[in-house]
Amino acid sequence: MSNGVPRRMPIRTVELDFTGDDYPGFHATARLNIPLWVGDELKSGDEERARVAFLAMFPKWDFVDEDGKEIPHTLGGIATIPQDLSEAMYGRRAEAMLGKAKLDPKAGGNSPPTSPSEPEESEAVESPSPTAGY
Repeated sequence: MSNGVPRRMPIRTVELDFTGDDYPGFHATARLNIPLWVGDELKSGDEERARVAFLAMFPKWDFVDEDGKEIPHTLGGIATIPQDLSEAMYGRRAEAMLGKAKLDPKAGGNSPPTSPSEPEESEAVESPSPTAGY
């Protein structure tokens, strides 16, 4: 608690637009500060566990299939997302992590930090690989 006010972990999100990836009007929300379990599940080698993590990393999208039907935000829905679109999702999220996309408060994301104790997005430093130097 801080000054009698309970603290909560902020959830930082960014709205991604895929117009430049030949998917005009397609958007997804990406979580930038994923919990460790999400990364672990993505690397698990288990397809279903990785898909659960994918849903946590991208908590919302407005995708439709070739017939204009909504692609549901479910384990089954993931299977209908084209491969190049899923790769664009990871790529656009990575760009956002490096500060190349602005956080959109209207999309549920946090606005840029205002406290001197919080680093600006442009000051973020990429963590070294845990296997670097081995």
